[in-house]
Amino acid sequence: MRDAMSATCRSIVGVALLACTIAPRAVEAQGQYAIINGARIYYEVEGTGHALVLIHGWPMSARMWDEQARVLKNYYQVIRYDRRGFGRSPGTPGTEQSAEHDAQDLEALLGYLKVSHAYVLGHSQGGAVAQQFTLDHPDQVDALILHGAPIDGFVLPETGPFSGAGSVRELMQKSGMAEFRRQWLAHPINHVPEGRPEVAALIADIVANYSGDDVLKMVPKRSGGVPVIERLNEIKVPALVLVGGEDLPFFQISADALAFEIPGAQKVVVPGGAHLVNIIEPERYNAEVLRFLRGVERSRAH
Repeated sequence: MRDAMSATCRSIVGVALLACTIAPRAVEAQGQYAIINGARIYYEVEGTGHALVLIHGWPMSARMWDEQARVLKNYYQVIRYDRRGFGRSPGTPGTEQSAEHDAQDLEALLGYLKVSHAYVLGHSQGGAVAQQFTLDHPDQVDALILHGAPIDGFVLPETGPFSGAGSVRELMQKSGMAEFRRQWLAHPINHVPEGRPEVAALIADIVANYSGDDVLKMVPKRSGGVPVIERLNEIKVPALVLVGGEDLPFFQISADALAFEIPGAQKVVVPGGAHLVNIIEPERYNAEVLRFLRGVERSRAH
């Protein structure tokens, strides 16, 4: 087993070696709750150093970052939380579908934790939250990582049965949450390679704890304002765009658009996984995150 682990570490170059280095284990996080913006938000903080915020996608929770927190807490103060309506954070009717409201929640959570600025990593819908937060609070973001993220106002809309809240709500209401979960887990977006039952079990368990409140209790998103895609050029912090090598075409195209529109953004394709490549290939994924953030720190040191 030790030889196998060593071989794995050697197979990943550069910063991947850093990710595989044995470091003193930090104390395991104890989940806590913050009452912010009228919501009860579950969060975990692990490690020390520069703050790194992990924002989960839909319909996941902070648990999707287990393998990232396990490694990254050795280098950063890792903050992950369940967005309202997901995981262990109860939903509040009429507010969950707004990336702007999610960005306000994140601002309030960082204020509660007395964190003035941070690196921000967002997955999928959490990536949309990360974009909005960076635009709303540019002085609080030191680097931005977007993984499998859509873009508000993108002229190429997502397609399929899970592309809009209306069709998802209809499925939940007519067929129930159990049927929704069955269909969602069978969707290619959640593809897990054969021989990885532990990954499939984790994803299924996270989805089993999704209440559907953000869809069932939502009100229409307010109109107005400039779409985020027209403001991406305002993002001036270092940015990394990640996408799984086997992710759906929509997210591949979206990643290209983000990398094109955000000044100086890097794009990296992480092989071996689809939309949840961070769970399927955590060593590769963590290595890219560390490579990027170490590069940001080196550039600022000069």
